[in-house]
Amino acid sequence: MTKMVHNANNWIWDQVMAQFPIQFATQLETVTSQSQIPSVNPRLTQFLGGGIPKGAITEMGIPVGFAGRSVVADFVSHVTQTDLCLWVNGHSDMRLYPPAWISRGINPIKWVVANSDSPVRQLKASLMQPIFQLLVLDMESHQLSAEDIAFISIQARIHRYAVVVIRPFLLSNRQGNSWAKLRLNVTPNHKQLHLSVIKGLSERQLTIPNHVPSTVSR
Repeated sequence: MTKMVHNANNWIWDQVMAQFPIQFATQLETVTSQSQIPSVNPRLTQFLGGGIPKGAITEMGIPVGFAGRSVVADFVSHVTQTDLCLWVNGHSDMRLYPPAWISRGINPIKWVVANSDSPVRQLKASLMQPIFQLLVLDMESHQLSAEDIAFISIQARIHRYAVVVIRPFLLSNRQGNSWAKLRLNVTPNHKQLHLSVIKGLSERQLTIPNHVPSTVSR
């Protein structure tokens, strides 16, 4: 996984400008008129009523193991066909296996991965720009305060990008992140991924095959 350098915002800008030196110097705004980001899996897109919402936070509870994050990878795959995605990893023991992710159709040129346990402090300038169509925050609970979540929600609404916050545990339908427009749990095993919506849509469940090897994530 790519290592964060001392100045995280400069590092991200270096990655973006190296890939798109002219496009991003003259046209930062790439947001489309769509209000949702679909998955490359049509069943998942339909299950979520069109996809994850732009301008808002989607929170997913995904326990560690069995490639549960492949659900999120399918949204990244869609986005990176045309736009940029920033994936922030807050887990010191996280390991990615790039071929497994690329096999999902992710374009590695438009997928920026950064290590940070304090994304709002270290990446604040990048979050306040319409650079990325999708921001994924794969974080422990203590790494995002209520103030951090509020700030991210406001920036997502202003700049019309989608945010996915991944928690390494199943979420409760009784309490939780009030800033999240959509909340769901993903329960993975060797053969299947079981999804259940707990906020933002009517209660519903979906089971889809798990075709991705466990090397997709730790």
